[in-house]
Amino acid sequence: MFVAPADYKDQLKSLIAEEQNLDFAVAFWGDGAENLIPLNSASPVRIICNLRTGGTNPAVVRYFLSKIKDGNSSLQIKHSSHLHAKVIVGQNQALIGSANMSTNGLGLEDGALAHWMEAGIHTRDSQEVASAREWFISLWESDA
Repeated sequence: MFVAPADYKDQLKSLIAEEQNLDFAVAFWGDGAENLIPLNSASPVRIICNLRTGGTNPAVVRYFLSKIKDGNSSLQIKHSSHLHAKVIVGQNQALIGSANMSTNGLGLEDGALAHWMEAGIHTRDSQEVASAREWFISLWESDA
């Protein structure tokens, strides 16, 4: 299903709420994005982000790292200096689009700041989800 700009954040929130295992290959993370991610031991979360280009807020990464240090074994985070993708994959669905996990990408401040016109594809097609998961695993296991 095509995801228009006005629906992007709601589709993302719905996917996050419905899935047990979540993989995020999203280049840039901004203030407030950490609040969208469920951090409990029953739901593993893997995040790949890009830390080199300055698009990720270091406070968000420090927050995730503090959760790992505090014993949250369900959360893992890696860096990829070449990542520009925005792919979120669960067991049964995936969202592939243009939005970073940021105020500008998702309008996290609900209209208080202007945000980009984002769009994407939300799929529950098992072959598409499997392909997206395979791509994520390949990136996760690489030294990228």
